[in-house]
Amino acid sequence: MSNECVRPVVPARNPRARLKRGWALLFRPLLKLERMEIGGVRLKEGDYIFGFPDEWAKFQERFPDFLKAFDALAETMNKVRVRTFTPENHPVDETVFFLSSLVFEDFTEVWIMAGNGLGTGALKVLRGMYERAVTAAYVSRFPDEAKRFWKYWSIPHRKLLNHARELHGLAFLESVLGQDYMKTIEHEFQQVRDDFQETLCAKCNLTRTMFSWSKLGLPAMAKKAGYGLEHCYYNAYATPTQQAHSTVLAVTSRVKRQPDGWFFDNSVQKVYAGLAIMTAHVVMLKMLRVENAHFSLGLDAEIIQRESECKAAWPGIENECGKGL
Repeated sequence: MSNECVRPVVPARNPRARLKRGWALLFRPLLKLERMEIGGVRLKEGDYIFGFPDEWAKFQERFPDFLKAFDALAETMNKVRVRTFTPENHPVDETVFFLSSLVFEDFTEVWIMAGNGLGTGALKVLRGMYERAVTAAYVSRFPDEAKRFWKYWSIPHRKLLNHARELHGLAFLESVLGQDYMKTIEHEFQQVRDDFQETLCAKCNLTRTMFSWSKLGLPAMAKKAGYGLEHCYYNAYATPTQQAHSTVLAVTSRVKRQPDGWFFDNSVQKVYAGLAIMTAHVVMLKMLRVENAHFSLGLDAEIIQRESECKAAWPGIENECGKGL
């Protein structure tokens, strides 16, 4: 098997054309239309599209400067992502390469959600995008940590299987995965568990298995990773975390009080859509910086130009989450 790492070609398209493709999550029937073509597929009256056309138009009205910057950004992204290389420093090169690939994918999901008016959904994707960008940047700066990153994998894998076993029973899991598979995962867990223990009480020698591969929290890791990623933490992780979980803040951000009582209001979706796409734009640029530096791609001048366009699209961003651009 070849050691080359390949990412699929994703040709850049006009951002307006992308929005018109109608990618989103919810059904909406085509009403009173004789025909409509999306992505070369002809739809007839009564067919369904997945998205909100009025939101596509509103997004373009609200963020014209972002869309102006998008074509050039997409071209630079494809220069970074559409390539084949042979890893020289194993496993750090693969770690940076594939985490970056996920960040690129996340960025697409963020603007599709935001472009359909689903701001909280965009924030939830942004949360994972940011975590992956920070991890890639950190591992790039501290290559020895890459081995620890991969070594940890059997711990969450075993945890996932234990949840499945509690729900469905061991016999069922073994019938699906096989006894040898379950034994292999348990063996691999036992091999690494001592490397991922944290002390709860030194006096009574009480420990527990770590919830993450690194002893650093994400804010500390972001600071060590560099590239100004720590300045994105509040927008890209802290706020989205409140929306991703069952929290009081998630509820109160969507509730308003009127003289006749409380009601659910989704107007904050528009606010969060702007926050998500703005911050994702910055995180994407920082990810380009990481890959460009790590793999010596020689795109410094081009990325500086993309950063300049980001600043023009979001005035004052360099003093907020865009510090370091």
